[in-house]
Amino acid sequence: MMEDKTKILRTLGLTNGEIIVYISLLHKGAKTASQLSKETNLNRSNLYRILERLIDKKLVFSSIIEKIRYFSVTRPERINELFNKKISSLKEKQKEVQNFVKEADKISEIETPHSEFAVEVHEGINEIKEVLGNVLNLKRGEIIYAIGKEGVLSEYPGIKYWIDTLFKKRIEKKIKFLAVYNLHNKARKAKSKNTEVRYANLSEIGDIEITFYKSTLLIYVMTKEKPRVIFIKSKEIVMAMLSYFKFLWSKAKEM
Repeated sequence: MMEDKTKILRTLGLTNGEIIVYISLLHKGAKTASQLSKETNLNRSNLYRILERLIDKKLVFSSIIEKIRYFSVTRPERINELFNKKISSLKEKQKEVQNFVKEADKISEIETPHSEFAVEVHEGINEIKEVLGNVLNLKRGEIIYAIGKEGVLSEYPGIKYWIDTLFKKRIEKKIKFLAVYNLHNKARKAKSKNTEVRYANLSEIGDIEITFYKSTLLIYVMTKEKPRVIFIKSKEIVMAMLSYFKFLWSKAKEM
């Protein structure tokens, strides 16, 4: 139980010393600095600095009783307020990070040589979500292309709801999706906006799906043992895949 409290307080940004003092006051009530020093084994000068920081965070307050200064914890709801403040701060940081990534992308597009090439292999559902989620950085009217077996991603256990949500966000942002899938018994006409699907005999591709856009190509190999996505960054490969896609698109049929 004590371990859980320590973890929570550390998550909120409290130092080890602040946690020790706060928990001592929480469990044993108001204390003088002298009493706290003996109980926590913290020297007085260090203890006062810790108390001042806890007061600044509004987790502790002091009161004078008969000319003696006592320290007590504030109402417990203050922890929740501190947590909400932490979330707000993280959201602001998230915006800063997203802006930084966008700026970095722009710079890399300008300064990176045309022959830029990178390959990464990501394993597990969480990493696949992180890699695929980048499609939402595309602008209105830009296109995501797909080739392969339909449902490789959307029918994989534990990811269907997330894929459906991503799909809806893509439509809201008016990012287009064009796919040529292997013809199968359940093939159907796409009803969603900004989405077109055609079908062809692609049985030789097997149980994989390939998606690509701009200079990024993703190959999904969703085995039960270890789902993977192979990330390739190469304008040359994407351009070659786009030529292949256009050939398939001209031969494929709508349902």
